[in-house]
Amino acid sequence: MYVVRLNLCVVLISDPWQTELALLDSERPLETADDFERLVASSPNSSSAWVHYMLHCLTAAEVDKARAVGQRALASIAYE
Repeated sequence: MYVVRLNLCVVLISDPWQTELALLDSERPLETADDFERLVASSPNSSSAWVHYMLHCLTAAEVDKARAVGQRALASIAYE
């Protein structure tokens, strides 16, 4: 973020590149549904990724969404 001072007022301007770098940071914890969507999109066969996404939904009391995520997981995971 850049800090710009305007007549004793401080305005924070978000840098889009910093946002993208934060999304690529593997050390950053997953916090949003979008984070989990990116995770399961990059590893669709990872049952652990899907379970963590469902846990995120259940923690937010979104039972129907957790169920839908589970159904997507069953359809996405290649059983070999």
